[in-house]
Amino acid sequence: MSLDHGPYSGDLRLTAQKVAGSIAVLFCFSVVALWVALSKLPTIPYYILLTLQLGAFRRFLRYTFPQRTRLFYDARSTLLSDLLPELHALTAGYAPALMLPSGVLQTAAAECYAPPPSTTPFDRETVALEALDFGGTASSRKTSCCPNFVPAGTISLDWLHLAQERGPEGVLDPRAPVCILVPGLTGSSQAAYIRRLALTLNKKEFRVACYNPRGRGGNPLETPFLYSIGYTEDLRRVVQRIRTRFPEATLTAAGFSLGSNYLAKYVGEESDKCMLAAAVSVAPPTDCIAMSNHLLHSSIGKLLDPYLVNSCKKMLRELRDGFPGVMEACSHVDLKAVTAARNMTEFDDAAIAPMFGCSCASDYYREGGAGSYLNRIRIPHLFLAAANDPIVPAHLIRTDNFKTGRGLSQEVPNPVLLAVTEEGGHSMVWPEGMFGDRSWACEAIAEFLEVASSKTVE
Repeated sequence: MSLDHGPYSGDLRLTAQKVAGSIAVLFCFSVVALWVALSKLPTIPYYILLTLQLGAFRRFLRYTFPQRTRLFYDARSTLLSDLLPELHALTAGYAPALMLPSGVLQTAAAECYAPPPSTTPFDRETVALEALDFGGTASSRKTSCCPNFVPAGTISLDWLHLAQERGPEGVLDPRAPVCILVPGLTGSSQAAYIRRLALTLNKKEFRVACYNPRGRGGNPLETPFLYSIGYTEDLRRVVQRIRTRFPEATLTAAGFSLGSNYLAKYVGEESDKCMLAAAVSVAPPTDCIAMSNHLLHSSIGKLLDPYLVNSCKKMLRELRDGFPGVMEACSHVDLKAVTAARNMTEFDDAAIAPMFGCSCASDYYREGGAGSYLNRIRIPHLFLAAANDPIVPAHLIRTDNFKTGRGLSQEVPNPVLLAVTEEGGHSMVWPEGMFGDRSWACEAIAEFLEVASSKTVE
């Protein structure tokens, strides 16, 4: 089932202010247009200015009235049907930032409003992971996009405890809900979108665990093994560790971009045994082949693909410089080919695919994509995507898994919800306000996790 929720604003005074501002600016543009007409300028400059005026007016309309959110889900799911009336932020619609008229600008501006570090006093927990051997009889437990032998390594969790729990006198509430945040490509707990959502969740009385994978967030790289779009074993051990530490707490999770894919894949792999009560995947590349083709062949993809691969190569250089000899010890990785990679496909083919037991980039994308696991998800799971996302545009996500998914049996509908907005870019926060200083996504995600987890526990 798909629903198009029309524009609605719960804050009438704010909407009235926006309308008044829009009318004022429209009047100014009308004066300019009239002046141009009266001055008898040539026809072409006049129509150029008229086009700009109409474009600016359209932009103000989008800023004034929230855009509708398209929702795709299985109408037979009573769980989702019960959730939707309480998801006010999601169904009210999204009003994009006035001065950020494109997905690229919305993506770039998101980091400009990172909260000060003092507002997120993280408490770090470093976790040493043991090696995993999936040879012999253990091969039946091995998931896709995972080598037969996983080396030991170090990950960390940056905890943002509740305000009353901080300090030497603070006592942890064992029943406080916990949300695990999984960063995107080259991301960590220091990413602006991670810290912004952590603050929003914290205000809703969530204890937040920001996950830093191997080699990120200051974690030492002890073995030539990183993380990938479909590798889930480290995340699985993290969830188990948190469940053991807080057995009475409700666990939820939210992942971003690359992290959103392997979070969704993990939830699907666990199916009805998943320890999470609810999850959110933001800007999810569920079809990795389609995303790769988009980056390789679309105009915007060709522009951004070199930027992405250069970010990955920079990360790899930093790891090689900080931990000399570690990456060189990996016989499967062709470091010369990695250095020469011109796009993400070449980088993944030379570095990531062989590291995770895949023969080439295409096999890696097929094994790592979460798309084939969506019909196994058994908990409320929100997928949030933007049509103007320059990296993972919403049209790359197939909607039939959401509208007609049947789960493991036809009697139990699939509780996955796809929400698509017209704008938002690959910002992870969906900026709102004049210059994008507010985040619509943080409120929508926090509300979904709060409502969905309470319904699941009931």
